[in-house]
Amino acid sequence: MRILAVEDEPILLRQLTLRIREALPESEIVAFDNADDAIAALPSGVIHIAFLDIAIGNRTGVDLARYIKAAYPQCDIVFTTGYSEYAPKAFELGASDYLMKPVTAKK
Repeated sequence: MRILAVEDEPILLRQLTLRIREALPESEIVAFDNADDAIAALPSGVIHIAFLDIAIGNRTGVDLARYIKAAYPQCDIVFTTGYSEYAPKAFELGASDYLMKPVTAKK
């Protein structure tokens, strides 16, 4: 399974990748600190699950989710954020889950 993690805060990105690795140790995790690099990497392989921050620099996780869903319609999108007000929009886009930070392996 190939998992994409996108978070613009370096410490939170490190924590997110560690939590994903704890929960899914056999997975390949590709991590980025900005949406542009994540979009550029999409053609390099199938993404099964994407963990996306809501606010990612000059883009939003919602924008990035649209790109991912266009490339990989079966990809599960999980938003990771500290903002609960974006949940309705996330689920309108077909998000599989919406995790409030801090993300834990159990979540």
